[in-house]
This record gives sequence, C-alpha cells and structure tokens, in this order.
Amino acid sequence: MAEKVVVIGSGPAGLMAGISAAKQGREVLVLEFLPDIGRKLLASGAGKCNFTNMLDAESMAERYAPEQRRFVKPALLSFTPDNVRDFFAGQGVKYKLVDDFYCFPVSEKASDILQVLLDRLTFYGARVLCNTPVSGLKIENERICGVYSHEKFFPCDYLIAAAGGPGFPRLGGHASLDKLFAANNITVLDRTPALCGIKSNDLWLNGLAGIVLDKTVLTLDKKNFAQGTLLFTGDGISGPAALDMSGRAAIALRDGKKVVLRLNIAPEKNRSDWQELLEKARQENGKKLIRNLFNHHLPQAVASAITQAAGAGEMIAANLSKTVQERLLEYLTNAPINVSGVESWEKAMASTGGVDRSKINSKTMQSKEIANLYLAGEFIDVDAPCGGYNIQWAFSSGYLAGLLK
Repeated sequence: MAEKVVVIGSGPAGLMAGISAAKQGREVLVLEFLPDIGRKLLASGAGKCNFTNMLDAESMAERYAPEQRRFVKPALLSFTPDNVRDFFAGQGVKYKLVDDFYCFPVSEKASDILQVLLDRLTFYGARVLCNTPVSGLKIENERICGVYSHEKFFPCDYLIAAAGGPGFPRLGGHASLDKLFAANNITVLDRTPALCGIKSNDLWLNGLAGIVLDKTVLTLDKKNFAQGTLLFTGDGISGPAALDMSGRAAIALRDGKKVVLRLNIAPEKNRSDWQELLEKARQENGKKLIRNLFNHHLPQAVASAITQAAGAGEMIAANLSKTVQERLLEYLTNAPINVSGVESWEKAMASTGGVDRSKINSKTMQSKEIANLYLAGEFIDVDAPCGGYNIQWAFSSGYLAGLLK
C-alpha cells in the first residue's frame, strides 16, 4: 500500500510539495483552508506572477538575509531557477523577461502558473480538498499519525506543512497553524510583517508623496541593505528597496530597538562628486540657490527637502558654510529615515518568523523535532526580497520537502 502524505496549504510551496511526493508514487492529499486554491499566487505580481528571476541558485541565495543564506541554499540547488523555468516551459508556459531579469509568464497571467501546478498534481494522482482547515494533530510516539479538520480525521505517514503566513488576510493569510504547531511543541517564532511599506514621522519626508527615485540604496546596517526603486508615500517609503528592508526593520522594532535607515538617493554619485558640484557652484555661480543646483540630478521636491533638512533651504552657493555643506552631503548620500513602524498585515505581502529554521534539516526540509514532519515555503522563518525570490523559495523548498528523504 502506498504511503499516505498530507500536505497543508495549496500555495506554490504546498502544490509543488504535493507534485514532488505524488510523482514518487505516494498517495497525496492537499488540504486547503479556503474555498479555492492559490489565492496569493493568483494575486502575485499584480496578477502577472513574477515566479522567478535570472540568477543562478547560488547567487540567488546570497540575496536572502545574511542569517538565512546557508539554510536556503540546499533547497535552491535542488530545484533551481533554471529548473523552475524548464518545468513550466515543459507544460507550455514560457516566460518573458522584465528589465532583462524578472521572469513572468508570456501571457502575464498568474492563473497559467497555477493551472500547471494543479494539472501536474492531478496527473500524478494527488487530491485537493478545499474548505478543510486543519484544527488538530494526532501525535503518537513522536510521529504525526494524522490531522483533524474539526470532526474529520485524515491519517498520514508523512505531513508536509506549507501553510504560509498571516500576510494579506483577505487572500487567506492567517497564523492559526502557527499556534497549533506551537501547542504541539514545535518551535515557532513570532511573526512580523514583511514586504510592506515603512512608516516614518520625519519632517523632511513631508511633501514628497508620489515621488519615485529609480535607483537608490537603503541601508539598515552593515549586513542588511537593499537596492532599487523607492517611492515616497506621504507617511514613509515604499517601492522595492523599502519592501526588502521592511521585514528587518519590523524585527528590530519588535525587539525594542531604535531603527534608522540610511538612504543614498543617487548611488551613481559618491560624496566627492556632490562635493565637487557644490565647490564649483560656489566659485562659478555663487548667487544660485543651492536647492537649484541639483535640478539635473534629482526631482525638484527632493532637492528642496534635503536642502531644507540640511539648513540650506534658501541659501545661495556663495554662502554655503563647511558645517552646512557637511550636513548637505550627508543627506545626499546617507539621509536618515527614522522608522516609526511598518504597514499592517493587511498590506504585508510576506512575513518574518514561522517554524524555526534551526529546527529543520536544510538538506531535506525535515523537522528535527518530529521525524515525519516536513516543512516548506513561508511557513518556515524565511523571507526574501521582492522580485521572484519568495515564489522561487516556495517552489524549491516544496520540491525538496516532497522528496521526503
């Protein structure tokens, strides 16, 4: 008789885990809390689904948070970005590149990605039950014998937990399984929102709502920084650079730390470049307002905001003192953004926290606490940058977990 595998969750991690396990001849049942499958996947990339990118597995691992890189690498190597692209292309879903890097289905329909997963799952004989929230675990002799969904019981030889996190509750995000697992002595870390906007009360950000900087660097500390587009929102910042730092900032705030991000608004210019521009203006165009010196380099509102913050709001170049110049150079290359919070779970595309990575064998996705429990995707304490990394992690970790090594 075939071994029974129950998979909790029908996101990309759960569906790939189900495919991987069923392909080996195991009897697979996927349980989904919601009335239908893959809601978050269907909403990803504004419905277009950036499902991976063009990095190789090792380079991709280096884009995760420093403390996560060693953990994610085996899974990414077991089912690489190349493997993911080939998997979908083999089922007729080819990809196109955005910015020569981000992979989307040519159709720009996330539903095409979901349909391939569902087709492969059913092809290998797996079943999916929706409207089936897991309400209990049956554990005997340190092994999971099955799961309860209220009055129903589903026996299993293996359990793969890929239930995701609490972000975007309107799309099914919830943390009920976190509590259930913790109650059964499985180590689960508290979650914080990730891939969401960052809030700040800094006065210099006032009046910048809607302005976009195409290339920035946003730094939290020596190990945590992000590069990319930044959007000023009126109550803080958003855009890829901010989204990538939001999880790190949320953790620090939760731990009671003061969080100050540093923004390099134009990283193609270094401090010496800006200093040379100011010195030249002082010598050759001394009557020009300092805030107007940056017209060809920055949006006017941003130039006005940083010169005002540096104390040079209506100052002309000839009157620029060394003290004010130093403050101005600091705002141009290392502007402080004091973080007051991050956006709520309603807008968080991902989360930090979940099942503790240290309690999982990264080479198999097997729990170190319960032998026949495997884990995948966002249910584990792994959060990645935006740009296809999180969905790639879901596919890779789901595939590896489903091998049930």
